[in-house]
Amino acid sequence: MEAESASRNQTTFILFLGVALSVTAFPVLARILAELKLINTELGRLAMSLALINDICAWVFVAVAIAL
Repeated sequence: MEAESASRNQTTFILFLGVALSVTAFPVLARILAELKLINTELGRLAMSLALINDICAWVFVAVAIAL
């Protein structure tokens, strides 16, 4: 029984760590794109949109990992 608990704790920790490390720094990306004058280009808008979607998904996964 204790081995199952330790295995589950380790799995939960690995899940939490993986999700936490995958969260992008959205404001940092915005600043980098602005400094490179790419923020108003199609590529810049695409990068910002995808970073926002990635952050939303990652925070949902973090909430799930914490709930486990």
